[in-house]
Amino acid sequence: MSSLHVLLRSGTECGCDSSYEMTDQKGAFVEFTVWCTGCGAIRTWSTTPKINKTYAINVLLSGSVLFTGSSPTKTLRFLNTAGIAAPAYSTYLTHQKVYLHGVSQLATQ
Repeated sequence: MSSLHVLLRSGTECGCDSSYEMTDQKGAFVEFTVWCTGCGAIRTWSTTPKINKTYAINVLLSGSVLFTGSSPTKTLRFLNTAGIAAPAYSTYLTHQKVYLHGVSQLATQ
């Protein structure tokens, strides 16, 4: 049993077992809705916070590709082939333009 499965099955305040379903996935971001089978409480669990309307994990992955000097096409293809969720190439380009170029310019000053 995976650690995530254990976390989601026992992640309620009352300590009862819970059920869950994946409700959203975008790149490496995953969100689950968890509901308690005992008291009926419902909560949402996600892998990362949002920065405005962008998921932080996807910006971090895009940044790691850019700042290591790796080939974005090859790196993102490798991650997808290995079954590791990653942002699409077009998303990488958007992150690079919106978030990352300003950071790299600050770092070189």
